[in-house]
Amino acid sequence: MWNADFGMRISECGMKLKAARQPRAGWRGKWVCRANQNILLDFGKPCVHFPNQYKPMNPMKNILCLFVLMASAFLVLSGCQSTTSSNSDPIFQPVPEQQPVFTGEYFTEVDTPPTITRGMEIPASPVYPSELKLNKVSGEAVIAFLVMANGQTDQVQVVRATHRGFADAAIAAVKQWHYKPAIKDGKPVNCRMQTPIGFNISDSDF
Repeated sequence: MWNADFGMRISECGMKLKAARQPRAGWRGKWVCRANQNILLDFGKPCVHFPNQYKPMNPMKNILCLFVLMASAFLVLSGCQSTTSSNSDPIFQPVPEQQPVFTGEYFTEVDTPPTITRGMEIPASPVYPSELKLNKVSGEAVIAFLVMANGQTDQVQVVRATHRGFADAAIAAVKQWHYKPAIKDGKPVNCRMQTPIGFNISDSDF
């Protein structure tokens, strides 16, 4: 409260502050109390106390902090969603071992096994699946097929594979292979074959 003669006492602020005599009428200035804490005195109004450690934050800073938190949460959720979708993609799923089934006449024991046709010593290489390559995944696919009496491959199917993507790539490659047919009793015959095809990321050309 104001003291008409000398100074004042501010009980709300918990301290005694010395001030000059009450200013003359019509003066609209404000006194700033010189103390360890920032206290603004406005004549005719109660003491307003703003400790340094509790200064209100700039609203723009609040908005910026909220934006950063939301952006971080979005990135984390996007990463989780990407990982989940990759793991659930069929191309990443293994192919359990299964017994291949062939139709028609063929032999498993012959006098002369099939060989790669002359001029095709290097069979068509399987194309490394791009998604597995991007994720640096290595694996293998075991493929069973028939080499027909005309040297072409037929009924190509997967026996097992570490990833479905490798199985599909291996089947596509084997279908392009061409052999000199197997010989039994002096005649070319259909022959059953099985071969593993490996996919090693260290051998892949990035």
